[in-house]
Amino acid sequence: MDFKSTYLLIMFAVKAINATRNISIFEAYPFIAYFNVIQCSLFFFFTAVVLITTAISFYQTTPPKLTFSKPSLSSIILLWAKVPRIEEASTQILKLEPEPRQLVQLRALLVLEQEQKLKLELEQH
Repeated sequence: MDFKSTYLLIMFAVKAINATRNISIFEAYPFIAYFNVIQCSLFFFFTAVVLITTAISFYQTTPPKLTFSKPSLSSIILLWAKVPRIEEASTQILKLEPEPRQLVQLRALLVLEQEQKLKLELEQH
């Protein structure tokens, strides 16, 4: 039940109870108190119904999980730093489908790393 129909149902119930209070047979004080109790209890009941239906509809309309766009260069570099071998890192990064601009920057970083490794190997020999 949507919010508008629930609100109209509550208003109809409140107006019906107010109309019965104005009948002359119910002019005695105990009856007025009785209808006040009914009116308040109906009001709280329908308020609870509105809150529950709103919570259910909100729960049903929220997406099940967040979807992210393509990874940023910083996340690619973090992944690259976690994987020890360059070949494994490059295959894992290509699975992420980064943007072309990021691929160019990544290739430049890979080339720099390979050059540094070659320099270290040459210095050691």
